[in-house]
Amino acid sequence: MGTIAVIGLQWGDEGKAKVIDYLFDHGYKDPSTCNEYRDPKIVFRYQGGANAGHTIVTKDGKKVVSHIIPSGITRKGVRNILFPGVVVEPHLLLEEIADFRKAGYDVSPENFGIDGRAAVTLEFHRKEDGWTGGAYGDNDLGTTGKGIGATYTDRATRIGVNFAEFLDEESFRKALERNIEKSRRKIDVDEYARKYAEAREALRDFLFDSSQVLGASGLLIAEGAQAIMLDVEWGTYPWVTSSSPSRLPFDADHRIGIVKAYTTRVGTGPFPTELG
Repeated sequence: MGTIAVIGLQWGDEGKAKVIDYLFDHGYKDPSTCNEYRDPKIVFRYQGGANAGHTIVTKDGKKVVSHIIPSGITRKGVRNILFPGVVVEPHLLLEEIADFRKAGYDVSPENFGIDGRAAVTLEFHRKEDGWTGGAYGDNDLGTTGKGIGATYTDRATRIGVNFAEFLDEESFRKALERNIEKSRRKIDVDEYARKYAEAREALRDFLFDSSQVLGASGLLIAEGAQAIMLDVEWGTYPWVTSSSPSRLPFDADHRIGIVKAYTTRVGTGPFPTELG
């Protein structure tokens, strides 16, 4: 087994999905050992949520945008996995699955899996992230308003809802009650159980234990989202994302840092430039 991590070195939009697509066709040759890594079998996301966006232009000219599903989904015979560090918004994910299927790509439990330890973004997370108005007022951090930060906050304070809990109604209710007790949020548990009933059923078969890939044979690709300058630890804090694009769940044999010839910044925050 070999692992290659593809990580953005600026503020995102460097073309990470394009590089991953290149690795499928050409593989990777280690310049120091001349070892070749070919035929990727697994692509996994290890952080971030639907706030990321990878634009994929396939060989036949189709243009598709992936916000959370790994970009290997356009390749047959490849398993795509969301690791525990990812946060999942059920309704947005189902919309994305529908978009890929409409474009002619299969998205099924055979090629896409979600780890049961991944955190779930719920409606109240999105509202707290400025979904209905700037939660930060004049100090808006420029987030996408999709509840990512609030979800990671709940995860860090140990009151969040995991994907495995979400899939079982009784466990989902207990997790919501736990959240209410600690956060003092005003949440109608019955309402949320009804609101997400169809999503639970639609996503149930995608449950996957990502620890299984640790012993898998073949080439794995770790697909980073955002980039290092948006890293919560290494980026331009506090104008950063809520996870660490540079920290992998396990070590990689190779890390490919992607830089584009010109620099742009996603969101708000400092953007130092130099003229001359």
